[in-house]
Amino acid sequence: MVLFRPPLIEHWSSKGKAGARALFLEVSDGWLNQIREYSQTLSRPSLLQSAHIHTLAASIRRQWTAGSRGAPLAVEGLLYEIAADICQERPESKEHRPKWLSTVVELLHEKFNEPLKLSDVAREVGYHPIHVTRVFRRYYGVSMGDFIRQLRIDFARERLQSSDTPLVDIALSAGFPSQAYFSTTFKQETGITPGQYRHTCRRGR
Repeated sequence: MVLFRPPLIEHWSSKGKAGARALFLEVSDGWLNQIREYSQTLSRPSLLQSAHIHTLAASIRRQWTAGSRGAPLAVEGLLYEIAADICQERPESKEHRPKWLSTVVELLHEKFNEPLKLSDVAREVGYHPIHVTRVFRRYYGVSMGDFIRQLRIDFARERLQSSDTPLVDIALSAGFPSQAYFSTTFKQETGITPGQYRHTCRRGR
C-alpha cells in the first residue's frame, strides 16, 4: 500500500495482530511545491493504487535497504517518477528524440563513479527533474540509477580483465561504497563474483 499525507494534516495509523512494516519518506515543502505546479493531487491525503506506482515504491524500498552510494540518486529519481505518474504527464513523442538527452548520457558516463543528484543533472540541461526522469526512462528503458549501476559494472569488468588491481580498489574506483557491496551487485548482474569473473577471463586467454 502506498499512502501520501500532506504536511500539517493530523493522521494516525493502526495495524492488525500480525503487525506491519512501513517505510516513511518525508519530502520538503520545496519539492511538493514543484509537483503542485503540475497537479493538485498531492494537496490532499491520497491512496495511490496504480500498479506502476507500487512497482516504483518497491524499487525505493530495495534501494533504501541496499544503502548503496547511488541510493539517494535512485530514490530521488523514483520519487519523481511517482509524482509524474500522479500528474499523468503526457509522454514526449518517440519520433523526436530530444537533443539534451545526449548531454545527460554524456554526463552520466563522465561522472558515473560520483554521487550524482538528479536535480544537478536536470539543472545541467535546463529541464525539470520530473521531465528528465520520464524522458530518460522512455528512451533507455531504465532509471538513471540503473543506468549508472550498469556503467559501474562495465567499468569493473574492464578492470578485472585488464589488470591485477585489488578488488577493493576496483570497487571504490567504480563508485561502489565497499568491496562487499560491489561483489553482491556484480554477482546479481553477471551471475558470478568478481573473483570468478577475473579467473574465467584469465583462463580464456
